[in-house]
Amino acid sequence: MAAFVRRTPDQQRRAELSCIHMAAAEINMADEAYRSMLSRITGLNSAKDMDGKQRQAVIDELRRLGARKATASANRAHFQRKFMGKPKNVAVAIEPLMRKVGALLADSGLPWAYAHAMAKRMHQVDKVEWLRPEQLHKLVAALSIAANRAKRKAAATGGDAA
Repeated sequence: MAAFVRRTPDQQRRAELSCIHMAAAEINMADEAYRSMLSRITGLNSAKDMDGKQRQAVIDELRRLGARKATASANRAHFQRKFMGKPKNVAVAIEPLMRKVGALLADSGLPWAYAHAMAKRMHQVDKVEWLRPEQLHKLVAALSIAANRAKRKAAATGGDAA
């Protein structure tokens, strides 16, 4: 599994701009057609003046037009921006379970985005803090199973568990 890298907003902006330009080059889009597409989607003639939602709309349009390689990294960048860091404003009722999730993630060397992705896959809920207590118990169990599996695998190979 690739590690998630925390990016500053400026780094995120540069990554998305790079993705836009690589995707346009990937589908051999002429400069005139590129600027026409930007104007049609965002009303701007330059990608550097766009905000995050506008850049994402342009990336989606380039994907629709056939860009594949360059836009895959944009999906990861969008997910990282959307689910970055430890959840805030957690309900008192689930706070102990959230601490347990955080401890399991820290022991395994995994980011909170991993837990958010598991919540989405297991319960179709976008963020861990939105899970009901019974769903959160299942997530803790799944993280525990994954941690135990990684420890057994590391012990069998004689390597590091993370």
